Amino acid sequence: MGSSRPFLLAVALAVAAAPRAASLELDALADAPAALEASPVLQIAVVDLRELPREVLRAAWSQTAAVLERLGARLRERSAEPGDAQDAGDITVVLLPGRPAPHLKPTVLGVVQPAGAPRVLWLFPEVVAAALGLPAAPGSVWMPRDEALLAVGLGRVTAHELVHLLCPGRPHDRAGLMAERMSPSILRGGPFTVDDALRRDFQRGAGGYSEAARNRVAGVRSTPIL
Repeated sequence: MGSSRPFLLAVALAVAAAPRAASLELDALADAPAALEASPVLQIAVVDLRELPREVLRAAWSQTAAVLERLGARLRERSAEPGDAQDAGDITVVLLPGRPAPHLKPTVLGVVQPAGAPRVLWLFPEVVAAALGLPAAPGSVWMPRDEALLAVGLGRVTAHELVHLLCPGRPHDRAGLMAERMSPSILRGGPFTVDDALRRDFQRGAGGYSEAARNRVAGVRSTPIL
């Protein structure tokens, strides 16, 4: 892809299309920088089998990080390749081309590995694109504005699935980030409420994840995940 300036402009337009969304996410932490520094850190290792543009992935993880900050955690990201061994502290995020496997609903945006190791989260960019009203055929090429919208949607879906991964016993909410069917408004970067129960549950799960990762023997690797 050429210059990223059209994409950056599209990101700005996407934010403008969701009034107050960005400010709501920043305001939640404006008075708590020290608390954020002490919050749990989640490390994701990204295996991009869909081969999305780098700027789309960067914008997606920035959106995920903004949501996690509201939940009381921080995000770190690194790229990984198929066949890499999973580091002890990693949550692997795999972006898959095409539609979900037949045993999953065709409208599934993402899915997580059941409790246990390795910790894996799968995303379906084409399904997210379809939910956003974007071209969704396998191998679709998106315009910069579409890519910016897709990045927001992927970031929000990733945050949703991370809650499931770290809080496996927590049911869906009726609305908002953790609704069973995420609304187009939330997918597009619209505002949502983080209540005390969701924040508490996530901080408990993220804290347990971070402590378990720290307590693993240095240098231990799991088997390759792909």
